[in-house]
Amino acid sequence: MRPDFSNQIADFNFGIDPFPSGLFWTRSVAPFITHVDADAGTARWKALVSCEDHHNIVSALSGDQGVPAAARFTIEWAGGEPYSFTDPTQRCRLVGNKGTSKIEFRAYSREISFRSDPIETSSSVFGAVVHERNGQFF
Repeated sequence: MRPDFSNQIADFNFGIDPFPSGLFWTRSVAPFITHVDADAGTARWKALVSCEDHHNIVSALSGDQGVPAAARFTIEWAGGEPYSFTDPTQRCRLVGNKGTSKIEFRAYSREISFRSDPIETSSSVFGAVVHERNGQFF
């Protein structure tokens, strides 16, 4: 990637809402298929979301209108050894299983499309299915 992003041809995201002070690349998404077995540390999540293709990050950060687009995600987590993390200063605790995760991703607009390799070929360094406690419930 060039420092000025002039060779970036796609930037699929949700935009900044509200612009310019809102969240970027973040949105609550309702999955259309979810399976979680927290005790075994396994999960599968699939979702199809509407988004925009801003073509490059400069356009996205400037608030320019992107073209209508969509993205499809499939993510799988496979548990392994027990995992826990506690940070009392942040009032946060995670307890679950760490193992691996795999992802398959596809994004498309009327101008361009992208598809990852199949999920069977995906690999990761770390993945986890955890219960989180924070704030006053910590």
